[in-house]
Amino acid sequence: MKVAFVCDTGTGLSPAQLETYGVYGAPLQITFDEKTYLENVEINVDEVYAEMMKGKMIKTSLANMEETESLFTHLKNEGYEMIFAVPICSGLSGTINMMRLTAETVGLKFDYYDCHCTAILEHYLCVRAKRLY
Repeated sequence: MKVAFVCDTGTGLSPAQLETYGVYGAPLQITFDEKTYLENVEINVDEVYAEMMKGKMIKTSLANMEETESLFTHLKNEGYEMIFAVPICSGLSGTINMMRLTAETVGLKFDYYDCHCTAILEHYLCVRAKRLY
């Protein structure tokens, strides 16, 4: 079975950076001034910190459903039959459920590991799962 390994930009890495590890990335969302940005695609951590230093109220949200559906559709078209995800933990985000529903909609099997963390540990666990597979 061809399995795609997916995490999100809660790792601190962009989708392009994640692909260098053979892992696919779904960008989380960051909102301020009534505009929403894809994390590590349209805005990076330094830019977010700069806005926070200006006193802006920053909001975060789960991965963008349209972006994730586009990614999963691409993966299905590439012959993947299953997604194994290590997204940002369920205690902080609804990303796991959104990915599950999106995989179901696209017609891919889905499994995940709720890592109870974010950032570099999320990335490490996803890469390790890929190696073990």
